[in-house]
Amino acid sequence: MTLADALSWLAATFITHGIAVEGLPRYSIGYVNLAAWATLALTSVPMALVGVKLAHLLDQRCLKLVFIIVMLYMGLKMIGGVRLAGPAALRMRDRPGVCCADGSYRPRSASTGFCREACRAG
Repeated sequence: MTLADALSWLAATFITHGIAVEGLPRYSIGYVNLAAWATLALTSVPMALVGVKLAHLLDQRCLKLVFIIVMLYMGLKMIGGVRLAGPAALRMRDRPGVCCADGSYRPRSASTGFCREACRAG
């Protein structure tokens, strides 16, 4: 069995097992989201070409340094040690006045200071 055969089998499994599931995103066939698939398919080949050209333009030492930095960042992110600016950095409990997962704005509890208790009480 080749890699292509295994991936085809896996995609077919995701489609058949999720075909009757309700509440999936639009443009989904089973557990396969066609919009996400098309986005990945249409951007991966051009970006691979950009990466190859960039790798040939950069000095070998600079390329290794960039690779090391990216690997360290990804490793720390995987274990939860890095929070840069963006949605992942702003947890709901860290934002003043935002209490619940639904994004509703409620004031923090004056007595406890924690959003979780304020949302349950409110």
